[in-house]
Amino acid sequence: LVVERDSTYEHTPSARAIGGIRQQFSTPENILIGLFGAYFIKHIDQYLSVDDGAPDIGFKESGYLLLASPEALPMMHDNHAVQRKHGAEIVFQSPSELKTHFPWLNTEDLAGGFLGLSNEGWLDPYGLL
Repeated sequence: LVVERDSTYEHTPSARAIGGIRQQFSTPENILIGLFGAYFIKHIDQYLSVDDGAPDIGFKESGYLLLASPEALPMMHDNHAVQRKHGAEIVFQSPSELKTHFPWLNTEDLAGGFLGLSNEGWLDPYGLL
């Protein structure tokens, strides 16, 4: 359900968003909304059709990477536990693991990072609307 004041979607936040979907949140409600959104998008052909076919929303599944400073790491580990408890496939990576996966990343001041392995990515908001 999309509720916007502008029914043309020309000047709406929904259409101007980058179309990101993720589960890396601190509250169960937002995590579950993200998981449901990913399921809906992956199975969009079961829910929506345009000219007897699934809409082309251009979903690109590629996990979000949230980086942690030493100060933020304890809070992010707490969030990670909540995410995993509710079914999000998020992994912690140490600075050396980050450097292996992302060799261009400067990891000198990082305490680590959290990477979504599935159900995260971006899509074309106009294609969905």
